[in-house]
Amino acid sequence: MLHNIGLQLRNTQLYEQFLQSQRKESGHGTTLHWAFNNGTRWNSDMRMMERALRLRPGLNTFFNDVQNRWETDGLCDRTKPAVLQYRLSAYDWKVIEVLVKLLKPFEIATKQLQGNGVPAGRSTCGSFDEYFPVFEVLLDHLESAIEGTIFEEVEDPVTREKKDVEVAIYDGLDSRTRRLLKVYIKLGWKKLHKYYSRLTSAAYVGAVVFNPAKKWRLLDQLWSRVPSRKTKSWRLEYEAKLLEIWETYRERDVDNEVLVTSDEASMDYIERRLARTVAGSPFNQGSLGASGARKSSRKTKSSTAGGTGDDEYARYCAEDVVNSHHYRSRPIDWWKINRNRYPRLSLMAVDMLTIPSTSAESERTFSSAGPNATEESRAIRDTKRLEHILPSNTGFYRNFTDLLRKVFVCDASRRITAKQALNHPWFQTIAAPDDGTEAAQFQLDQHREGTMNA
Repeated sequence: MLHNIGLQLRNTQLYEQFLQSQRKESGHGTTLHWAFNNGTRWNSDMRMMERALRLRPGLNTFFNDVQNRWETDGLCDRTKPAVLQYRLSAYDWKVIEVLVKLLKPFEIATKQLQGNGVPAGRSTCGSFDEYFPVFEVLLDHLESAIEGTIFEEVEDPVTREKKDVEVAIYDGLDSRTRRLLKVYIKLGWKKLHKYYSRLTSAAYVGAVVFNPAKKWRLLDQLWSRVPSRKTKSWRLEYEAKLLEIWETYRERDVDNEVLVTSDEASMDYIERRLARTVAGSPFNQGSLGASGARKSSRKTKSSTAGGTGDDEYARYCAEDVVNSHHYRSRPIDWWKINRNRYPRLSLMAVDMLTIPSTSAESERTFSSAGPNATEESRAIRDTKRLEHILPSNTGFYRNFTDLLRKVFVCDASRRITAKQALNHPWFQTIAAPDDGTEAAQFQLDQHREGTMNA
């Protein structure tokens, strides 16, 4: 219905009345524009619903004004404004609020993974080590929603500190609406889990493992919660892949360099949810306790292959996670400092941690070139074949086309040499000496044109 309201508001006169109703409701001249959704981005629906909730008082006033004007004009069915059929009830607004709460974590995850890590502001930065954890957070959100509760992010008005509060989402909804919402949530979970299962590249797990604040410990905690995550098979499969890649780095020549960094960051929405998901944040020293951490380390060490002499990978996995907020969002800084301890493993870690995500800087840079990219794609789409450009009604053009095909052929074995090109029949059609261009042919055409006009 919100989409249909937006279609009606495309009428200039009606939209101006909508703005006037906002001013009337708020008592001042400030207004908000309607957020029109589109069929290409799901978050446009999210923004439309969020904006509609903010505009709810003004929108109700708008419907009242339209209704009163129509009643004043005589209540004629033929002149009844079409927008009135999309008037929202209190129950409709309740459903919209639920949908916004369901989609909010997806919007937050999308925005944070598209940004860069900000010390003391935002830890996430769209790198590969965040894919698995974020998938788990979103799956956990949908699983909780099916049960009827979700965690909503709220901000303390005094301290400005953000925290998550568990809220019930089905209160006030009838059984039919509940069943329908649960069906949609389950379909969303199924689609999300499908893509989660396709994260088969070792780079996704490797980025988590080589984040010193996460390591295998975080993945073990995530995967062990739900049997469908295939904990054992995934762990064995991915670890075998990482060890195979590690073998290619063992004998590399390296040099050492030590850099110093600071420890500062705060837990954002994703990190708070992740901490709750694993039933105790892996980034706090007291999350498992000292003995629990040692047991986890021994378990990881025994499960890693190649625990020989001074195997850098086995030694790294056997160490406790680094309880640092800074290294959680900037793991490469840790590898720079510890490069002398892990001279070869640091190369592998940095290679995996620096793989660009399609939702990060590269995509934003591409999107910022919108008009140019559109013009370039349009130019490629409108490209014509050679025979459509050059006429084939004369021997001159037929030979010229043949020469171009033989000179610019992609297969080097079929491409003619410069000497062969000079002996091509096309050059025989030029009677007068040429200066390397088509000047002779142009002069010949000019001569013929002058002869015909004489």
